Amino acid sequence: MMDSNKSKAYAAALGGMLTALGALLVYISSILPTSRIFLEGLTSCIIVAGITVIGTKNSAAVYAATAILAFLIGGLRLTTISYALVFGLYGFVKYYIEGLNRIVLEYVLKLAYFNLCLAAMFLISRLFLPNLLDIKGAVWVVLAAAQFVFLLYDYMLSAFATYFRKRFDKLISK
Repeated sequence: MMDSNKSKAYAAALGGMLTALGALLVYISSILPTSRIFLEGLTSCIIVAGITVIGTKNSAAVYAATAILAFLIGGLRLTTISYALVFGLYGFVKYYIEGLNRIVLEYVLKLAYFNLCLAAMFLISRLFLPNLLDIKGAVWVVLAAAQFVFLLYDYMLSAFATYFRKRFDKLISK
């Protein structure tokens, strides 16, 4: 067992590395023409890994520092806004909602969170980034597709969390 000072130093060092990696992924997602959502999804994996290894409190500091760095480096862009509202926070939302152990309620709350984030991102983009979101076609089709993609993202994040916990437990037990 590590003493308190070593565990604090370990959490700070790992938190710094996770922050740097998260900020780098958000920045890269803002400049690449493709794979933006995939890269932002990876930032959620960073938060999930952080929660597993250094706990929710330290991971909250990782999220806050990553969001601040993303805004400072990348500016006010859709990718930085989506990290701050959805991808960075969702690991925490998922962690606490899944603690309820009531599957139907969990999915209702997750979808409610996602739709609130969509509405907030829409309003923020209309205020600060006009003409960025010009949805052609039926809005309800876009919203339905977004719900499906979100549920797929949630499933994949759960698969990552399960895999990571198993691998992390094996590393610690050695």
